[in-house]
Amino acid sequence: MIRHEIPEQQIKIYETSCLSMGNSSDILEIQVPGMQPFSVACDGDIAGPGWTVIQRRVDNSEYFNRSWNEYRHGFGDLEKSFFMGLEKIHHITKSQNYELYIHLESFNGTVRYARYNKFGIGNETNAYELKVLGAYSGDAGDALVQNINMKFTTFDRDNDKFYSNCASERDGGWWYNQCARSNLNGRYYESEMDVWAGIWWWNWQETRTLKAVHMLIRPTNTTIVKN
Repeated sequence: MIRHEIPEQQIKIYETSCLSMGNSSDILEIQVPGMQPFSVACDGDIAGPGWTVIQRRVDNSEYFNRSWNEYRHGFGDLEKSFFMGLEKIHHITKSQNYELYIHLESFNGTVRYARYNKFGIGNETNAYELKVLGAYSGDAGDALVQNINMKFTTFDRDNDKFYSNCASERDGGWWYNQCARSNLNGRYYESEMDVWAGIWWWNWQETRTLKAVHMLIRPTNTTIVKN
């Protein structure tokens, strides 16, 4: 048997999440089983240390009514508005147990949140179904409960239970049912509007559009670094 030792300086060990970043909010390269290394945005400001941002809406720099392929791979700028990509989210949440934190901000500066103690999505064969959504806590209301076990829908891949395509109706891809009580990938408006196609969370402000949204995930039952 031929043995070959790789020089230590050639071996790069990647983090598997943002836990090691503690309270830092920066870009980190991670690797999870089934994926090549990729960059993620970490957040230690909104909900404590060690969160990975999977979606962010802070401006109209990105249009979110994208194709299935674009949602699969992800799009946007990790330092601005973006969607990580369904394939990455699947492999991350498959690798270990995760929780979900959704930060919502209105145009008058009010902030609310929805937290779920478990979160995970299926693979592409199962249309990235919202397979795992744990117990809710927070002050925004539970506007995701109707989305459990729903497949992801885009304008070119209709997997919802509505008579028409919810992604086309609501201007963005989501785990639609008939359609949903949340629309965090809808069109970004630069002032508060009352529109079905905007970014909204029904249980808080019904269809009045939001100024900012951050969707964060973090491993559970692990040691969190605080710095």
